[in-house]
Amino acid sequence: MGSIEAARAAVDASVLSGFGVLLFLVTAMPLALAEAAGSARLWRALRRLAAASLALSWPASLLWLWLKAGAMAGEPSLGAVWLVLRTTWFGQLIAAGVAASVLALVLAWAGRGRLAAGVAGLGVAVLALHGHGLAMEGGFSLLVAVSVLHVLAAGAWLGGLVPLLMVVRRAPAEVAARVARAFSPLGKWCVGVMALTAGWQFWVMVGGLPGLVGTSYGWMVAAKAWLFVLLTVLAVLNRYRLALALRGARARTARLAFTASLAGQIAAGLAVVAVAATLSGLTPAMHEQPDWPFPLRPSLVALDEPETRDEVVPALAELGFGLALVGIGVWRRRTVAVAAGVVVVGMAVPHLDLLFVPATPTSYFVAPETEAAMVARGETLFAAHCAACHGPARDSGAVMDLAAAHLLDHADGELFWWVAHGIDRPRGGQVMPGFAAVLDDADIWAVIAFVRARNPAWAGERGGSGHRH
Repeated sequence: MGSIEAARAAVDASVLSGFGVLLFLVTAMPLALAEAAGSARLWRALRRLAAASLALSWPASLLWLWLKAGAMAGEPSLGAVWLVLRTTWFGQLIAAGVAASVLALVLAWAGRGRLAAGVAGLGVAVLALHGHGLAMEGGFSLLVAVSVLHVLAAGAWLGGLVPLLMVVRRAPAEVAARVARAFSPLGKWCVGVMALTAGWQFWVMVGGLPGLVGTSYGWMVAAKAWLFVLLTVLAVLNRYRLALALRGARARTARLAFTASLAGQIAAGLAVVAVAATLSGLTPAMHEQPDWPFPLRPSLVALDEPETRDEVVPALAELGFGLALVGIGVWRRRTVAVAAGVVVVGMAVPHLDLLFVPATPTSYFVAPETEAAMVARGETLFAAHCAACHGPARDSGAVMDLAAAHLLDHADGELFWWVAHGIDRPRGGQVMPGFAAVLDDADIWAVIAFVRARNPAWAGERGGSGHRH
């Protein structure tokens, strides 16, 4: 994480905390602490926490602005800061965020708790506008709206963990249990909203499995997802085990365990904020060429042929049945069902290798949009580097028949790998050498564009067709 991302993480954490604490004060606290002994001290402590969080966002925002302006201008200066504030979305959003936190703090100290929480929520929404969504869409869009909902849910849930920890530590066990129960509905809604909005963001920003495992952005998204799973598991443990145990005979032990679990949640929440800040400095996976790290990749080509389809489809049904048995066995605590499910899954798996085909690191590369100039350059490069072996291309006796119908069936990334790194013989050596040493990526894509553009014409000259129907 760079200094700019670290400054953003500080802003995010303080703003989310301020919003979460204020929301906690107007939701969970009144429902469970109104008449509890010592509640006045807790109220004051939580108000101070909200004020400290909101106030911390001011210097953090100024530091973020200073560093970002320096990166834009080449070096930080007051002139660069003023220019960014006046002329960029980033600067104006920084100003709006600081204004929202100041107003929220004033309202909170004036006793307008609900209004203060609402204004702090506007500050949280501003954080979402700093993300990739606004820059990608060039204005408000569904992606931006989803991002705002995601960050609001994160603030309401994660920002409420510290005040909940304070209540569990300081309030009587019975009161702490009531507060945890009062906080639970909000937490459940937040978890649901975060899961749904994260799914949409994944679909738009990552695109699928290749972007997840083959880009830096995808790796950070995976880390954030695992942290979210950890947070959810701890939340379930807190609500349905430890909070209930506070009312039992071993309340003291339960309180210690509850405190430790909440501390773990808070640490995981801070890690989520750090990961999210790091993601803001990375190019979204949808704009990168993913490097596929595995020797095989999933493929449904086996379903096109009757022989392989008749083997794969029953195996998939068998796999589903086996996993269902395992799930039912775990839920019902039936060892026999779990064992039977494992056996069924083990019988199905050997037949599923047909759903995988050999892969290369560029298997999921996507060719840039083809233009006339690109094809023309490809023709020149083809004549210089490829025609010696592949020409005349309409000659089916060449090393590779570029007039063959199946040429257009090959994926972009597969063709890219062959041109860049060559094609190996099964028993060693190469059928075709690679040209990565003499052609850059743009040249390789130009050659591929030319070959694909000429394939139908070459096939037609030979009396066939370059397309499959």
